[in-house]
Amino acid sequence: PPASPWMGGLWEAAVKSFKNHLAKITFHRSLTFEEMSTFLARVEAVLNSRPLYPATNDPENDVDFLSPGHFLIGAPLLAAPEVDLAGTPENHLSRWQLVTRASQEFWSRWSREYLNTLIQRKKWNTPRPPLKIGQLVFIAKENTKPLDWP
Repeated sequence: PPASPWMGGLWEAAVKSFKNHLAKITFHRSLTFEEMSTFLARVEAVLNSRPLYPATNDPENDVDFLSPGHFLIGAPLLAAPEVDLAGTPENHLSRWQLVTRASQEFWSRWSREYLNTLIQRKKWNTPRPPLKIGQLVFIAKENTKPLDWP
């Protein structure tokens, strides 16, 4: 049956990835209900901003992509710029900054993992054509902000 849990391998893998990163990030933190709700809303925005498919077949003129956010609100999800809190000790952070840092950690971990899943892995002895001008590619940057895909 199509609605059975074992039939949705792709989205079940995404749920597993989410739970794994959520557990790693929140394990040593004690968040209140409101802080956890805020954190989960920010994580939801990260997950719904992921690229699914190029928006057009013309990557030379349009480098936009479709994301789940397009289907939810009809436009890409955006986030306000924030200060990077990765180097600040947690005992120096306010509660809001703690939630912000947790969401930045989630973005950092999850985006690295998600970009690795987009790489097509083929056997090393299969010849691959070189990249062509106008082909859509991701260029990974170290310090990208949440919802800002490279």
